[in-house]
Amino acid sequence: FDDTKSIKENIIRNCLSTNGYLFNEPNTVLRMELNETQFYKDIMIAISSGSSTFNDISTKIYDEKAKVAKYLKVLINLGIIEKEVPCGEKENSRNSLYKIADNYFAFWFKFIYKNQSMLNGLIDPKIYYDLEINKENLNRFLGYRFEKICMQYLKKKSYEGKLGFYPYQIGRWWGNNKVLKKEDEIDIIALGKEKILLSECKYTSSLFDNKELNDLLDSSKAFNNKIVDIMIFSKSGFTKEVIKRCNDNNYKMINLDNLFDIN
Repeated sequence: FDDTKSIKENIIRNCLSTNGYLFNEPNTVLRMELNETQFYKDIMIAISSGSSTFNDISTKIYDEKAKVAKYLKVLINLGIIEKEVPCGEKENSRNSLYKIADNYFAFWFKFIYKNQSMLNGLIDPKIYYDLEINKENLNRFLGYRFEKICMQYLKKKSYEGKLGFYPYQIGRWWGNNKVLKKEDEIDIIALGKEKILLSECKYTSSLFDNKELNDLLDSSKAFNNKIVDIMIFSKSGFTKEVIKRCNDNNYKMINLDNLFDIN
């Protein structure tokens, strides 16, 4: 990628053009590493289209669960797929979800694979970008990747002893909030013995607002036996009301400048 050009220009040149370096890269990698590449691709197509549980993936591709489990394990070992469990639960949790871990594989299956034949001479890549990718869809796709970057930030601060406590685990959480009596999720949670830190990560063009802060504070009720710290991340910043509330309650706010500050 050329950092003197825009993200759009780089994607069009490298990913959407048939002579682009990355246009067919996932296919090439799979053929080099694996047999039955179509079955592996079917798994990733299912995940990319929203099937994240083992049962949903098996149902989507109409095949034996034992075979799906075996091939998922291969993709996990290659670092292409990841198995995610709610933070604090055991590895064999029934709440496990599967995601495409490799960022370019995730992008390729989301935006390119289904329309490769269309890109091969039927549409100008510039027009395709505006129709299929565009800023809104790209930001939505990047939301989960942004959470991963925020998680790396928290792990770095923990390692440096700058979180105020030492968590034994950091990850995403989802499950039943018994206080709210509904299914709930938290972008990032850092679990300590007596203390936890909860984070919401917002990768949009709008400011982090009061409703989003209230939703996170409501979610914290699922852990009302712990001392709770709050750290919120936002690509675009925070509303005046949120800034005042955070300052009054000693909540931490992290924007992009803070996030990539190496000090």
